[in-house]
Amino acid sequence: MSIDARVVSVVRREDGSGELKLAGRPAAHKWEDGNPGQNTLRFKSSPPEVFALAGRNVWGGSDTILLGQTRIARRTGYTSVAFESGSAIRTAVIADTPEVTGVRKWWRTLLARLRLSSAAVCQMSVGKPPADYHDYPDSTTPEPWHFHEHVCRRCAKRFTV
Repeated sequence: MSIDARVVSVVRREDGSGELKLAGRPAAHKWEDGNPGQNTLRFKSSPPEVFALAGRNVWGGSDTILLGQTRIARRTGYTSVAFESGSAIRTAVIADTPEVTGVRKWWRTLLARLRLSSAAVCQMSVGKPPADYHDYPDSTTPEPWHFHEHVCRRCAKRFTV
C-alpha cells in the first residue's frame, strides 16, 4: 500500500469531503518513476488548505501520507485518508516550497506585485507575512471585505486585506 505520487488535482465538496487524484511522481531519471499505488484517495472531511496539495509530490505507507517529511494525513483504508489540521498542511507546504533566489526572485516579485501571474502571487507569498501579495480576486469570499480573513482559492493561504 505504499504511495509515491504527484497530486494531479484536488476535488473538495462544500461539506469538506472529496478526493485527491494521483499520478506517478516524475523522476529525476527515466527509470525511477514513482508508483502512485492508487489513482485516487478519498476523504470525508478536510481543511481548505487541502487545495495547496495540487501539483505536489506525496508519499507514504500503510498508515501515513507525507508531504516532504511532514505528516499531512493518516490512512483509514486502502483508498481513504483523514487529513491532519490545516496548520499541519500549511507547514508542510511551506517546508516543501523551494526558496526563489537571485534574478528569478526579482522577476517573480515583480510579477506578483503587478499581479501579472497568479502562480507568482502564491509562490512569493508562501510563509512570508510581511510580503503577502494576495488580494480580493484571489479569495474564495465573493465580497471584498476589509479586515476579514480570506482564503486563497489556489493555494489556500489565509490572508487579510
